[in-house]
Amino acid sequence: MADQIGLSTRAIEKNLEKLKAADLVVRTGSDISGIWTVKIDSH
Repeated sequence: MADQIGLSTRAIEKNLEKLKAADLVVRTGSDISGIWTVKIDSH
């Protein structure tokens, strides 16, 4: 993912941590074969 959007791996990790802390993404499945899902507010 980092190569595709032109950011370092560490920058991706830091941004993902911010999204998790804001409760905007959730991990679905295992650590190896799982995916990140963006939470959508239904309001």
